[in-house]
Amino acid sequence: MAFDGIVIHAIVNELSKTIVGGRIDKIYQPLSKELIIRIRTRGENHQLFLSADPTNPRIHLTNKKFTNPDIPPMFCMLLRKHLENSRIKSISQWKLERIIRIEFETTNEIGDPVIYWLVVEIMGRHSNIIFVDPQKKIILDCIHHVNHQINSFRELLPGKEYNTPPLQSKLNLLEVDIDTIQHLVNEHEIEPDKNNTTNLERFFVTNFQGISPLVSSELWSRANNDVSKLVDIGISLKLTIINHSYKPCIVSNHRGVYLKYSAIDLHTSNKNDNIEYYQTTNHCVDEYYSQKAQQLFAQRDTHDLSTKITSLYKRAANKIEKLKNTLASANEAAQFKLMGELLTANLYQISKGQKQVEVTNYYDPEQRLIKIPLDARLTPNQNAQSYFKKYNKQKNSIPKINEQLELANEEMLYFETILQQLETADIQVVADIRQELIDEGYIFYKGKPQKKKNNKPASKPLKCTSTTGVEIWVGRNNKQNDLLTTQIAGKNDTWLHTKDIPGSHVVIRSQQFDEQTLLEAANIAAYFSKARESSNIPVDYTLIKNVRKPNGSKPGFVIYDQQKTFYITPDHKLIQTLLNNN
Repeated sequence: MAFDGIVIHAIVNELSKTIVGGRIDKIYQPLSKELIIRIRTRGENHQLFLSADPTNPRIHLTNKKFTNPDIPPMFCMLLRKHLENSRIKSISQWKLERIIRIEFETTNEIGDPVIYWLVVEIMGRHSNIIFVDPQKKIILDCIHHVNHQINSFRELLPGKEYNTPPLQSKLNLLEVDIDTIQHLVNEHEIEPDKNNTTNLERFFVTNFQGISPLVSSELWSRANNDVSKLVDIGISLKLTIINHSYKPCIVSNHRGVYLKYSAIDLHTSNKNDNIEYYQTTNHCVDEYYSQKAQQLFAQRDTHDLSTKITSLYKRAANKIEKLKNTLASANEAAQFKLMGELLTANLYQISKGQKQVEVTNYYDPEQRLIKIPLDARLTPNQNAQSYFKKYNKQKNSIPKINEQLELANEEMLYFETILQQLETADIQVVADIRQELIDEGYIFYKGKPQKKKNNKPASKPLKCTSTTGVEIWVGRNNKQNDLLTTQIAGKNDTWLHTKDIPGSHVVIRSQQFDEQTLLEAANIAAYFSKARESSNIPVDYTLIKNVRKPNGSKPGFVIYDQQKTFYITPDHKLIQTLLNNN
């Protein structure tokens, strides 16, 4: 768990400086296992966020807005009754474990001073927020009730005695000396476990409280597989915690997706990823989980969009199949003309009321007989004219059918492109794609139409640098593709795209570049295409001046000429390196 004892130690230290002494203004419970405590101190307002959610339990300051229920839950009402207008007396961490105690000072109905505790236990699916009367050592209530059937050792129910969770057989790093660490190193087994990870890589998480596998892995990376360095690294970590000399950071990939965070620097174990540092651990944690919430929303949005576009794609495919069948029927129009001419030539031998006539086909070299169906209600001449009308109707429909077929094929290619873009889309790109689909009329706002807001600046294409220092740009959605190809790129820049395969527009923003840059740009074009997992992918390249966007065409659609083509198998390691150079 990233929210380990070190992160908590850093957050408690910051909270002690920020909100201790503050007055509780309001308490909310936006979700069943989340609390928001509004605090007023030193002329400033703060929001303390507490969560016992089993997925992401945590405590930190936040400036995000939350939607609160119209009727607050009973736990929230109880806290409001006892804690509103109280003051925070202290905030502390139990040893180096993931347990935080917030002490409140207030007065009862007759004016006597009263102390209450709010204990936050960060323990995965066993996480809880417990309201305690410390004088009586009893639980007043908790956000998640735990009865005897759930946990026979430790019940968490109103009226029960509050006891801290049982300690694990681990040491508090803040209470050990060099000799103790050295002794542990000497006795530690070095054989790899079932995951082929040496026990020394888990040395700190195995022996000390509050240290996560994430931090333990970072410390082992700093040791560079040298066991003799573990003692010094352990003492260095101890001093970092004691002196609160943290370096809170978030690790993200080339697409800006947050991967992990910590109160200590993670650069040694994450050299190939992006690392962003923050002034406070509270800000770091708040930023991480805020983006994670957005990512979850983006994932759901991506799934919804993919489902919708897949349905539209199938509908377009069915439409194309029907148009092809209609076109095949229209191409048989000559048969109607033949029947009309043969009936005209044989009117003298046909009578009204006949349902069929057999005549000689004069256009057949072998002069074979042909049977022509008739409408018994029509005269012979009217039957002939009926066939001529069918002929003209079918003949005139062919251009329209071909036009509809072309539009349907263009639409199906458009849907293929959208589906490909969603596979690598980040939060902003997903939002852009949704807006594009709204603009194109494929999806609609639910409920009442929204008022038009000020136009937000369009997201820009991704810019990276080749290993030889040349700029390479890539559009990650159709709007970015159009922006890159028609506005950003110069007419003598080089444009790349996978041949006859949905993908992104890629531009080398230079008139002078080497073969290595061209190869790397082609790698990117292949990666941001539907065929990214294939080999020998054809990639076209030409100058921007040879690329044109037809009037009225779909977003991202262009035509081009004077291209050259070569085949490439994407080097994913190279691509990740290039995308990190942005």
